[in-house]
Amino acid sequence: MSRKITKTMAIAASNMMCEKAFRKQIDEATAKLDAAAENLARKYIPAPVLACVKEYPDNFEKVTRVSITTLVEKNGYVTSDNYITGKLSFPIPNGSRNIVVERTEYEALRKLNEKVVSLVFKRSDFKSQVYDALIALGTEKKVQDELPEALNYLSFPETKKLPAPIFTGLREVIANIKDE
Repeated sequence: MSRKITKTMAIAASNMMCEKAFRKQIDEATAKLDAAAENLARKYIPAPVLACVKEYPDNFEKVTRVSITTLVEKNGYVTSDNYITGKLSFPIPNGSRNIVVERTEYEALRKLNEKVVSLVFKRSDFKSQVYDALIALGTEKKVQDELPEALNYLSFPETKKLPAPIFTGLREVIANIKDE
C-alpha cells in the first residue's frame, strides 16, 4: 500500500527543496547588493559625520539600512526614482539613511536589486510548482516514479504495526453469547 502525501507534507517538502535550490543564490545576490549600497553610503555620507557617530554613538538615532535613489527628470520636473534598500555593516545617523546618488551608480545598484527580486520570484514559482506536483501525484509510489528527488524531503509518519489479536478462548465466548 502506498502512503498518501498530505498538504502539510507537500508544503514542508516544497519549502525545503526551495531553500536548498535558491538560498545560496539569493544570499550571494543580496550580499553583492548590500556591499554596493555600503560603498555608496561610505562615498556619499561625509567621513566626519561617520566619525562623529562612531565617537558619540549615544547622541544619534542610528540605522543600519540605507535607501538609495537618484534624481530623474520627467516632463521637465525633477523627481526621485524608486528607493533601493541595502543593509550596512556600520551604523549611520537616521537622517542620512536616504542618499541621492548619480544616475549611473543608481543603475548599477538597480541591476543588482533586480537580480535579487528575480531570484525571489523564481523561488516562489519553484515552491508552488513543487507543491502542486506533490499534491497532484498524491502518493509515495507516484512520487517515486515521477519525481524521485522529492522523496528525500517528504517525511511520512511512521506507522506501527498493530499486534495481532490473540483469539484464545474466542469460540467459548461466542458460544456463551448464543446460549444466553
